[in-house]
Amino acid sequence: MIRIGENIRLARNKKGYSQEYMAEKLSVSAQAYDELESKNQNSLTWGQIFEIATLLDTDVESLVISHSDLNNSNQPEKKPGEEQEVDQLRELVRMQKELLTALKKNVEVKILT
Repeated sequence: MIRIGENIRLARNKKGYSQEYMAEKLSVSAQAYDELESKNQNSLTWGQIFEIATLLDTDVESLVISHSDLNNSNQPEKKPGEEQEVDQLRELVRMQKELLTALKKNVEVKILT
């Protein structure tokens, strides 16, 4: 299982940000933000994940893919299909980055014309 909330907490702590700071920047209550991290909610939209990644100055992939779980030998053996799910998520992140690059170029062209 991907632990997005845990990954967000780790990235937030690395930046030295408080939960209150993040809640304020995301325009949510401190309680709602705490639940986002502690309950590992997988109901976040890609837009919300992108906004959090931007605030934390990290990429979306580091929030949605648990690298520590992939490298931790104490973890139980992977279930069938988990590797495929990880590959699909990586591909989704790659496509999102390509889309973002294309949109940025489009905006630059419109600004210059």
